Amino acid sequence: MKKKPGKAARLLHEAKECQDPEERERLGKEARSYIMSRIRGRDTSPELLVRSWVKEAGYRYRLNDRRFPGSPDIYVPRLRLAIFVNGCFWHLHECEGTKVPTGASPYWLLKLERNKERDRWNYRRLEEMGIRVLVVWECEIRTKALKERTRETFLGTLKELDALAEGKRNEVI
Repeated sequence: MKKKPGKAARLLHEAKECQDPEERERLGKEARSYIMSRIRGRDTSPELLVRSWVKEAGYRYRLNDRRFPGSPDIYVPRLRLAIFVNGCFWHLHECEGTKVPTGASPYWLLKLERNKERDRWNYRRLEEMGIRVLVVWECEIRTKALKERTRETFLGTLKELDALAEGKRNEVI
C-alpha cells in the first residue's frame, strides 16, 4: 500500500505543477509556512537524547529555566551547569553540515547572525553569574558513532564538573 503524501509534500507538488506564477508563489509560501510551523524549539530529539544522558549520569535537571539568560535547554543545579542543545543551521555552527541557502534573503541572514550574537551574549552573562555553559551541537550526535563518542565525552565532562563541585562543597565545610 502506497503511503499518502503529507500536507507539505502535497503543497510543494501543487506549486511545482501550477502554471500560474502567482498561484505557484502562493502555494510555495503555504508549503514553506506549513513546514516552518512544524519546527519545534523544545523537546527535539537531540534535546531528548541529551536529557537521557544527564538522567543516566544521575543528575536532576530543570528544563528551559527562564530565570537564566537564554533559558538553557537543560539546567543542572548541582553542577551550576547550563546545557544548550543547538541546531547547526539556526545557530550558524561552523560545521560541514551548515549551509545557508544561496537564495536566502537578507532578512534570514541577519536573523541567523543575530541568533549567533545573542547566544554569545547569553553565554557570557551565564558565566558572569558563575554558571558553566556546555553546548551540544546537532552535528555532534547525527550518526551512531558520533553519538556514542559525544555521549562518552559528555558523561566524562559531567564527572569532572561534579568532582570540582564536590571539592568546593568540601572547602565550605
